[in-house]
Amino acid sequence: MLRNREGFTLIELLIVVVIIGILAAIALPKFGQTRTRAYYTTMTADLTNLRQEQEMYYQSGGFTYTTDLGATGVGFPGSNGVNITVTGADNLAWAATATHNALGGTLGCAIWYGDNNDGAPTVAYPSTPGGVAVTSQTEGRPICDA
Repeated sequence: MLRNREGFTLIELLIVVVIIGILAAIALPKFGQTRTRAYYTTMTADLTNLRQEQEMYYQSGGFTYTTDLGATGVGFPGSNGVNITVTGADNLAWAATATHNALGGTLGCAIWYGDNNDGAPTVAYPSTPGGVAVTSQTEGRPICDA
């Protein structure tokens, strides 16, 4: 007499576990790439917001840019985990770099913003931490390593 058994056999369970493992192996690298893109997006957004803050400071602070991101300067705190350094500023231009703690400080973004037509600004074009140089064709918008 055959009994009516309910449930799954060991082979069926093993096949399900293997399929889940294969799907996880495919999905996890994609998740890591998505996180890295999110870090770059955050740094780009911070540099774009800093550009706006610098312009407001310029218009209200005696027509010069500042290297001070604190309360006495532009008052720009940046996002959590993002480290912004203004590498130079004068009355014609400013430059900054950004890194993210999660990327180890070796990769990041840079921006140069100003006016090259009113003379020679003393602020040099920066490079990203990974070595990508900002040029006259990319001035005014953040440039990133990846």
